[in-house]
Amino acid sequence: MRIDQGIPERFRQGLFSYRELVAWVRFSSDTSPDTPDASRSTIGIGIKLFGLRCETLDADDPDAGTADLLMQNHDRFFVDTGQDFCEFSHAAVNGNFDAYLAEHPETKVVLDEMAKPESSVLTATYWSVLPYACGPEAIVKYRLRPMLASSQATPGADPNFLKVDLANRLSSSEAAFEFAIQPFSTDTETPVDAAIRRWPTAFVPIGSLVFERQDVNRAGQELYGDNLSINPWRTPLDNRPLGSIADSRRITYRSSAYVRRTANGVAAVEPRRPR
Repeated sequence: MRIDQGIPERFRQGLFSYRELVAWVRFSSDTSPDTPDASRSTIGIGIKLFGLRCETLDADDPDAGTADLLMQNHDRFFVDTGQDFCEFSHAAVNGNFDAYLAEHPETKVVLDEMAKPESSVLTATYWSVLPYACGPEAIVKYRLRPMLASSQATPGADPNFLKVDLANRLSSSEAAFEFAIQPFSTDTETPVDAAIRRWPTAFVPIGSLVFERQDVNRAGQELYGDNLSINPWRTPLDNRPLGSIADSRRITYRSSAYVRRTANGVAAVEPRRPR
């Protein structure tokens, strides 16, 4: 992760006060492991940054020197608040999902928007969706926009074609994303606790995320990525998450990571250095 040196001083806060940070990146989706990549689903990107020289809001290891960014390939969420998210989840678990969607038509619209195909994880655009602090005064959202030309390639027969495509692209050349922030303007135009609302303010490029040429299938690589914990609250105070959905994530992300690592027999600790 490289941060431009000429960005406005008001944005040079926390993570963005560094010139360069080593990053490990994990792509994911909201489908089961045996679902083909060709299915219409949401793709997420989790970024773990190494080399911080400050404490973070990580409840377990604030001095680990790591910070996380979490984004998805759609620019808005399907509910507004943490309470809305609880009601959505309750309806889905208890078999009342169709009735819930009938009562919340905009949620259905967003879910339909999110169910879009991607030909490559390296040509998709990703958004933080939720806002974050940027120092003591500013509020921003994040976006990653690919610098690689969009691919029109068809999925092909391999059910894991996104993984195959990623390996093929990075085996021959590097890839990069423009990292940009979208500033808050007013409570009316850019509400903090209304995740279904799109902000109309312009994005400001402040850096890039660069993937060097590499073999993503090296021994141990996939296992290392699987066992990383990505938590939006693992971040400096200057870049703290904002809003009620972010508040609910503070406990649930930590809990789910602990359960997953325990089931896999992996120590629930942050890596101090990148692999």
